[in-house]
Amino acid sequence: TTQARWHTLDIGGAVVDTPGIREFGLSGLQAAELAHFYPEMGQLSHHCRFGDCTHIHEPGCAIIVAVEQGQISAVRYRNYTKIFDALLQA
Repeated sequence: TTQARWHTLDIGGAVVDTPGIREFGLSGLQAAELAHFYPEMGQLSHHCRFGDCTHIHEPGCAIIVAVEQGQISAVRYRNYTKIFDALLQA
């Protein structure tokens, strides 16, 4: 890539292809805040059994139940868990 290019996605949103940038980081984001950046998870998180639910392993987690029932994409949930783990390691 030699110049920045904006690509509008048919499903909504956009991707910017920029020269010289190979990856992005999540500066300042806390693992406990991550679910709020997934609208479908943020809406359900207040139904979890525990107020400090990480949505990873807790019993009574509304997010995990929604994934199991197909209400939340398993792919998006898997991405959530990967980002969550990366934030814990940062």
